[in-house]
Amino acid sequence: MTEADKPKTQLETGRGGPGAHDRTAVGGDDDGSFEYAVVSSKLDHTSNKPRAVICEPHYLIRHGLIARLRYTVRVVGETADGIEAMGLLRSTVPNILLINVDIGVEHALNICEVFGDGLKILVLTDSFNATKYAKQLQRAGIEGLCLHSCNDARLLEAVGWSLAGEQFVDNALRPWLEQTPIRSGDCETLDQDEVEVLIRMCQSDEEIAEELNITISEVANLSERILSKLRVARGTAAVVKAMQMGYLMLPKVPAVNDKGVSTEHLAAEEMALRAIGESARAE
Repeated sequence: MTEADKPKTQLETGRGGPGAHDRTAVGGDDDGSFEYAVVSSKLDHTSNKPRAVICEPHYLIRHGLIARLRYTVRVVGETADGIEAMGLLRSTVPNILLINVDIGVEHALNICEVFGDGLKILVLTDSFNATKYAKQLQRAGIEGLCLHSCNDARLLEAVGWSLAGEQFVDNALRPWLEQTPIRSGDCETLDQDEVEVLIRMCQSDEEIAEELNITISEVANLSERILSKLRVARGTAAVVKAMQMGYLMLPKVPAVNDKGVSTEHLAAEEMALRAIGESARAE
């Protein structure tokens, strides 16, 4: 059965009672050794589990998320389509939406605008989308931003904090999203606004303006100041100088295998297969 043949929506797919709660599981081990750990005090530990909708374009990863979260939330709807997600949210009235920006950032931002007041939104995506659209998504009102290839403990931590209305950013993303001015002996120190533009200079002025919520002329002015302070003539030279200074250029591009599939996607699929297998054996 191809992806196109599979149903995009499945209501009331959640099952199972609350799982065991391990207070030591906050953050989890990077090797994924915690299995269905729950962040202490952040999740509803009763049988009345939070209701969730999952919007994830990849069939296997989507159903892997359902299996990974089966002890934590009750999945009342799942879809691969951003427009269809709007209808699901209206009909199921969930507590939390888990969404991958791969469906299109415009759909994610529209959902935030329409449902942001009463719905907790956790973005689960890859590092490219996370580092390219983080500021737009955060301005739109998302609660959490996490890699969909994270381990179980990190996933449940992200869900728990998001349900509690607390801001969550995956630790794996922080080095890219929280860069600060770096002192250098051979050039003037940049201010924070200049850093935000500098680390995005591989993108177009239009993309930078949209992400930072500034005008294209402001991007141009900041770029001129950056070139002057770094003592270089062109943007390409500024990018090279930035990397030499230790800045991380955005968006982050995940490594890929010889078939062009990212290692993050493969990791997400592996965890999905494991969770689905464990769920089937538990039945």
